[in-house]
Order: sequence, then structure tokens, then C-alpha cells
Amino acid sequence: MTTIAPAKQSLAGISANGTAYLWETITVANGDGDWIPVAGARAIGFSATGTWDSNTLTFQGSHMADKSLPFALTTLAGGAAALTANGALSVADLPLWVRPLNASGTTVDIDATVHVAR
Repeated sequence: MTTIAPAKQSLAGISANGTAYLWETITVANGDGDWIPVAGARAIGFSATGTWDSNTLTFQGSHMADKSLPFALTTLAGGAAALTANGALSVADLPLWVRPLNASGTTVDIDATVHVAR
């Protein structure tokens, strides 16, 4: 499976202390987003849109410098950080690294963005 490299997005005029990264075209063949650094974040949120095909997009974090020992992120409400349709969520965890993972689906085409407030 190919890993998707995120593209840094401009937040000019929106946030002086924030960063956003876009993982474009998450599919079955390239379902894992590459890790992005979020160390020092005060808040982390994800949004996603696209063709879902009964898919679940989950989000992982890692506290390790080498990105080992990934764990499932949790929402502010305490549930699993996952989306099954177009939407957004905020996570309670503040790890060093985050990434999205495509769990299934045959005609999946999802664009996911992480929003990091510092």
C-alpha cells in the first residue's frame, strides 16, 4: 500500500497560530496518510470529504520520535476518532505525530485535512 504525503495548506487570514495539512485522494491502493508532526499543539482536529463506500477513516497518533507504537486517537467526547461520512472532529490526544488510515471500501476517494492550533 502506498503512503500519501500530506500537503501543507495556507491559513493566511484565518489563523496566525495554526497549520493545516491535506492528504488528498485516500483510496484503497494508497490508504495510509504519511505522519505529520504536531508536537506542541494546543488542539488538533480532522475533517474529511469524498466518496466513502461504507468506509471508516480512522486517525492515529504516536508519542515516539520514530513514529513507532501508534495508537488510536480519541475524540473530545471519549469515542474513537473516526469518520464514516463527510464531517469533522476534534481529538483529545496531543501526540507528537498524527495520520489518517483508510480501513476498507472498494471505491473510496477521500480527502482528509488535519487542523493544528499552536
